[in-house]
Amino acid sequence: MPNDIDALIERNNTTTPVVPLVSKKPSKWKFDIAELDSNRITHETSFPEPIPVLSINGSTYAVENELSIITGLPKAGKSAVITAMIAAPFVSGKDIDTLSITAPPVKGRNVIYIDTEMSKGSTQKLHNQVLRMIDVKTTPKNLRFWNWKKYRPDDRIEALKATFELIPDIHIIFIDGIADFMASVNDEVKANELLEMLGDYAEEKKCTIITVIHENFGNGQARGHIGSGLGRKCAGTISIKKDRAKGITSIECKTLRHAPDFDPVFCQWDIDLKRLALVDETIAKALSKESKKTEEELEAEEREKLRAIFKQSFGIDTMLSKKELTTRVTRYYNPNKGIVSEKTADRAIKDGLEFGLFTVDAQKNYQLVKDSPF
Repeated sequence: MPNDIDALIERNNTTTPVVPLVSKKPSKWKFDIAELDSNRITHETSFPEPIPVLSINGSTYAVENELSIITGLPKAGKSAVITAMIAAPFVSGKDIDTLSITAPPVKGRNVIYIDTEMSKGSTQKLHNQVLRMIDVKTTPKNLRFWNWKKYRPDDRIEALKATFELIPDIHIIFIDGIADFMASVNDEVKANELLEMLGDYAEEKKCTIITVIHENFGNGQARGHIGSGLGRKCAGTISIKKDRAKGITSIECKTLRHAPDFDPVFCQWDIDLKRLALVDETIAKALSKESKKTEEELEAEEREKLRAIFKQSFGIDTMLSKKELTTRVTRYYNPNKGIVSEKTADRAIKDGLEFGLFTVDAQKNYQLVKDSPF
């Protein structure tokens, strides 16, 4: 019988040694250096500069792969500007008034307009205005108008995802209005998720996304967290303003990332075209000069205007009831155009009080201030 020790040595020499299982310690970092360097920009990379998609008054406003914003108060004229933007790539190079908005040719790529606010009849009206502007009778195959007013916020997001996945070769997509994709414009988490999704799709699909959002009354800022987030991420922001007294709508530059700011574009209703059109050059120069005045200069001019109105309104009287003052201001506010509304008169009276042109006693009678220079 062989020696037990010799047998054990022989067995160990002819048997594959058992290697103990050692678990590989996972890295505490989610990304390794190879992943980080996949996003590195060097002298050997050659990413192209952003491709202009829409320009306003000669300055690039929207580019491929990025978002841009249209802001404005309700009824300021945003829909008219959107009409011109949609038409611009379809009439590129033609002598058509698109409110100083220009674009390279669409070349068969898809342009989509999504309306979440208006009725289908209003969306139809905007669609028809675009067709008149591009001078066609039938809707181009690469132009889609969708009304999503009936959808709820979560359904709108799902529909938007389907749009990007199912519609090939999107050139521009207009979202009017982006706030309706959220239950609350101040939900910071939802706002960031929506912005990340839009940014990812814009880059993945090599398209441009134009979003429309209302401004806050008073400060002119886009509404909520979604508005603030868009402002940080967008290629360009414009504000649409309306001077109701003058009947002038203006397109004003707020921020541009890829071009110098443009001078305001001034438009007014054209009876023949039945839409907004550029004002003539003389009026445009005067309005442009006025737009560059300081706040102090504008305030002084407004004060002088009100002084003249109230001088005529009070006449030889030094005290008037609110009703009588309102009636007189409606007549003298703009004599060349006839009687204005009581709402306009009330606004003028309120401004007159703020300027200290008169006071109101306990019986709500309006009395001229003694040193008021009438």
